[in-house]
Amino acid sequence: MKPGRVCTVGGSGVGLSFRVPRSALVGETLISDNLSYVGGGKAANQAIGAAKLGGTSCIITAIGSDPMGDLATATLRDHGVDVAGVVIDQDAATMLGVLMIEPSGENSIVIAPGALSAMSAATVDSRAELIRSSDVCLVSLEIPVSAAAQALNVARASGVLAILNPAPATEPAAISPLLPLCDVVTPNETEAHFLTGETQPERQAAALLELGAHAVVITLGSRGALIQSRGGQAVIVPAVPVRVVDTSGAGDAFNAALAVALIRGLNLSEAAHFGCRAAARIVQAPAFVEALHMWDGLDVPG
Repeated sequence: MKPGRVCTVGGSGVGLSFRVPRSALVGETLISDNLSYVGGGKAANQAIGAAKLGGTSCIITAIGSDPMGDLATATLRDHGVDVAGVVIDQDAATMLGVLMIEPSGENSIVIAPGALSAMSAATVDSRAELIRSSDVCLVSLEIPVSAAAQALNVARASGVLAILNPAPATEPAAISPLLPLCDVVTPNETEAHFLTGETQPERQAAALLELGAHAVVITLGSRGALIQSRGGQAVIVPAVPVRVVDTSGAGDAFNAALAVALIRGLNLSEAAHFGCRAAARIVQAPAFVEALHMWDGLDVPG
């Protein structure tokens, strides 16, 4: 079977990762016992993850003409990602993220999108052939909604499986019209609450389906994932119990693995099981790219 091609559309940049004893209080200064620069951006991580799992991958993203952009592009290229879709913006900085990692492995993230903010439908159109030549288009939302919508439209018109990872979910009213354009939507529980106002995963999934999603996968952290398709029942896919070091790459690991598994012909439940296995491995080491060795020997079923 061919390895399959994943085109990710979204953010690429650099993250500053701090390990902190706990969340800071208002007005408080905490001292971190560790600082590291890591390749980042949801689309970048997902493209790298798909390549690591044996697929081929490309990315449509934007970076600045600065050292951070050089680092982001080198990280992609070094991990086998086709960078022909990387746009270099001479007037903006590369996306920079700040990650605060607590001892439990839980994290909070703040990003400055920089060059990503200037991405548009026209940006995507200029690289649309990358989507058309792929099996899956995996879109995340560190870019303007207009660019994300165009990527999903191109995928649907081309018969390419369209997956929307609505992260960050900052504009519910703007994101809702994207749901009918995708085959699968993959929020985490917090994002699903933000999009629907519901607090229970089963109700969140039902609400997302009512908004037009064709199938829903809600990631639930240590509880696994909930999946539901139109006309079907909600099903919980259990997580793999592990010792958690850093959860910051879990969602990207899950989405990359889900996309590759669907290309290989697995159904949504089987693909979600594989996504949970992949996420469980990645959270046992810091960051995402730096933790990819945890996937050694992780074979895609099918």
